[in-house]
Amino acid sequence: MRTSQPCFIEQIFEEVDRRKHAIGQTLCDLIGFDTSNPPGRNYPELCAYIRSFLAPLGWSFEEILVEQSKLDGLPFLLEGDRVNLIAKGPFKRPPVSLYAHLDVVPAQAQEGWSSPPFSGVIVDDCVFGRGAVDMKGAMACVLFVAHLLGELGIEPRYNPVGLFCTDEEIGGYPGVYEVALQRKIQGPLLWLEGGGQWPVLLTSLLGSMEVHLTFLGKGAHVGLPFLGDNALENAIPALASLLEYKRSLASRLTDEPLLFFPDKRMGSTMNITMIKSGLKANIIPDTCSVVIDRRFTREESFEGIREEMGSLVRGFEGVRFEAYHFYDPVRVAWDTPWHQKKVEALSKIYGLDPTMFRKGGMGGASDMSYIQKVCPDVPIVGMGVMSPRSKGAHAADEAVHFDDLAGLAKEILYMLLV
Repeated sequence: MRTSQPCFIEQIFEEVDRRKHAIGQTLCDLIGFDTSNPPGRNYPELCAYIRSFLAPLGWSFEEILVEQSKLDGLPFLLEGDRVNLIAKGPFKRPPVSLYAHLDVVPAQAQEGWSSPPFSGVIVDDCVFGRGAVDMKGAMACVLFVAHLLGELGIEPRYNPVGLFCTDEEIGGYPGVYEVALQRKIQGPLLWLEGGGQWPVLLTSLLGSMEVHLTFLGKGAHVGLPFLGDNALENAIPALASLLEYKRSLASRLTDEPLLFFPDKRMGSTMNITMIKSGLKANIIPDTCSVVIDRRFTREESFEGIREEMGSLVRGFEGVRFEAYHFYDPVRVAWDTPWHQKKVEALSKIYGLDPTMFRKGGMGGASDMSYIQKVCPDVPIVGMGVMSPRSKGAHAADEAVHFDDLAGLAKEILYMLLV
């Protein structure tokens, strides 16, 4: 069967459209596995589901376990085995890796969800649930593509190799790093959260780190404040100094535009995102904990920023400073035949002019930095389910539209068949 003929590809796309509700149903199943991270439970159970889906289709499997000792230095309470699953298609063809991470960010029903976040609800051709966009929707597309190839008896030009990996949402030592170190990355890598169903090409992401500050004081009754030392009040001057530092970062910009915000450029950011202090209003707090998210460009380094920020706060009494490195910046050149094929795929699916595609960066971070560190010659091709039809990742009522699931399934098929 000559799978590259245009009429054949169009027939396959039509078949995807007829079956797109099946992708949504599979996604509901995947959402039902609560892999919130931290703590990152249920990886083995989710991997078992994937195996049960693919095994009847002749796929083979290998599990890569990340040892707990490699995660011990991270500032998170983690639970359960960090099982990464490599699933290889049955075709004797050159390999193409399809990447998806198993974990999702935490969600609580009281945060504005219209249904329980791990129930996987379908409303108006959208699947609602934590991970619908980031990134169990892409995982459902991979399973659907595998089933479609098997059911229709299609032999692709390239053999799909699924990489289902742990701990992308926390970083530091994500599962794909261990997979790369063991030299398990095969062929080009389709990064299934590095794009969307619109004419944009993601060229870069920022590096990611956190700074944790602990201010120490002495507890006392608020009516006798002279017996205590208010840790929360002690934190204020240091935080004011850091906010001044934050304002200085506005000039640390790159030449790359920020996707979807054409008047903005990629640049360094700092945000104070978490503060915890005090047990009760009438008790002077003896500790104050602060978490700061810092994103950085290729012109900066974790070591340099750690020294820079540390010097700002070490002059204040009673403060403990800790810095954690999660991800380095990512750069995607879009200069290989695989990148060109991705543009062809999306252009064909939506009838787009290839000259419409815009390039730019985003302020997120990714475990693809570890692929580039260990396997610098592996082409990384960004794809994904995001679009204006869907509701964004990490938000309450996170949702993906059936048409976006179908769109990504078509892209994957095009990359495997053409």
